[in-house]
Amino acid sequence: MHLEKIGEQQTDHMPLDFPLSLMKPLLEGFSAPVAAFDPRKAWEARYLTYCLVGNVKVPTGFVALDRTSAGGGFVLRVRCERSAGKGRVHRIDGEVSGATDELATPREWRATGDAAGARGTRLRSNWNGSAEKLSGKLSHQWSLLDAVQRMPQKPFPKLSFQYITYDGALLPRHTLAYRGAVEIQTGQGPLRLHGYEQLGGGILPWIYYTGDSGRLLIAVSGLEAWLFDGAAA
Repeated sequence: MHLEKIGEQQTDHMPLDFPLSLMKPLLEGFSAPVAAFDPRKAWEARYLTYCLVGNVKVPTGFVALDRTSAGGGFVLRVRCERSAGKGRVHRIDGEVSGATDELATPREWRATGDAAGARGTRLRSNWNGSAEKLSGKLSHQWSLLDAVQRMPQKPFPKLSFQYITYDGALLPRHTLAYRGAVEIQTGQGPLRLHGYEQLGGGILPWIYYTGDSGRLLIAVSGLEAWLFDGAAA
């Protein structure tokens, strides 16, 4: 896989071609969607998840997103499944509603977790929350997936905010910045990606990669990678 940097790197946390360089076995056969895409309208997306160590090419699960417009903002429905080994599966289902501003500021969110326990048991959890009594700039683990698809594909002032995880933890002092553009070679030819880097306490750094259309194609945090599933588009 050939990687080519385009322009100057805008953040100094990691090299611009990292972590794409770790995803070579996955990206060589990757096919980006060619259909028109408007991130401000309704859309659906599915991502296969991978672990970047071991047998990299075997998916560990999936993340499915379904965005609709509602009440002058949006609703993003999320379903995640991940293998826990020995035929066991962990699931998370939920949704977040929010505004169509630069951080997709959340209004309300809910999630249900269904995890495989010992001896065939299931462990279920529920989380619900609202931003009604919160102040300052906010984003949510899921609403940020909407926000990055509408962000400028050029340098902009670093965004600072409080980050809400799907299970309701409020993490202060998070930032999001444009990393720059990088070009990879795929089976369809060259593909330009725009990277956005999220840093902050309580998480491993997230890097989100969108295509020129704005569609989120790749997301990476630590050893976990999401890759857009063209077969499900």
